[in-house]
Amino acid sequence: HAYVLYVTDIPPDRLAAVFARILQKDRDHPMISTAQRLRAQGRAEGKAEGKAEGKAELLLQLLAAKFGTVPACTAQRVRSASPEQLDQLAVRLLTATSLADLLPPT
Repeated sequence: HAYVLYVTDIPPDRLAAVFARILQKDRDHPMISTAQRLRAQGRAEGKAEGKAEGKAELLLQLLAAKFGTVPACTAQRVRSASPEQLDQLAVRLLTATSLADLLPPT
């Protein structure tokens, strides 16, 4: 901090007040490390993946209850669908009369 006093015309008491405010902000909002940020990101991604897998499995159970055995290729399509696609399929399932109505062959 002596360097700052040397290269500036700001009075020492004013510099001290500025540094005190800066240090207080750091205490109020501590920085997180890169490792902490990556762990948090990993947890969020894992949670999202788990939620999507749960949606897919529930949809497969509903398909089986409504139409009987679900072919493996259909199950794979459901499991590889995005969360948004799974939501759309769940709504369409309410009015679908067959698996082909719900998931037309590719």
